[in-house]
Amino acid sequence: MRKKRFTEYCILSLFCLTILACCVSCARKPEGYPSVFPCSITVEKDGSPINGAELMLIPAEGTSSLSIGATTDVQGVAAFHTAMGSFVQDGVPDGSWKVLVSKGPVVEGTKTKEEQAAMPEEEWKKYQREIEAKAKKLPPIVPYILGSPSTTPIVLTVAGQKTGLTIDIAKYKDMPEIIRNATKSSPVE
Repeated sequence: MRKKRFTEYCILSLFCLTILACCVSCARKPEGYPSVFPCSITVEKDGSPINGAELMLIPAEGTSSLSIGATTDVQGVAAFHTAMGSFVQDGVPDGSWKVLVSKGPVVEGTKTKEEQAAMPEEEWKKYQREIEAKAKKLPPIVPYILGSPSTTPIVLTVAGQKTGLTIDIAKYKDMPEIIRNATKSSPVE
């Protein structure tokens, strides 16, 4: 009986060590992954925080194999994460980054996720089409100019230390209409 328990213990221990080894090897920093530094951006409109805005950083020049993004919380603060493949760390590497900010309109009367999950599929599809049609008629919360790499005027420079920035989207609402219309995206057929 003791020998059987000892054998079971050894097998269980070996299994746990194998799982631990897999987790450690999966969490290894990939070759070429840069050092990152804490970085946050606060998004507000006339001093009031914007919750749920999506932010992305792209190189100010050239390209990158990194994916850098964040979403604002209820205080309007977005703390960035940098990913390369499946490896993710909090922070942003050194460099100059164009800041893209987007948040679509909020449609009144939107159902909760739970309510939507309880809907039959055809009813849910119809509901989604109705919400999308209503959303297209409303202005975005964040001006379109901030969501396009070709028109965003915001550049963040990270230089080996903790970096922060506050963006007041009210400053960008009066950009020329032609620029706002040029940045609207349309579905690719």
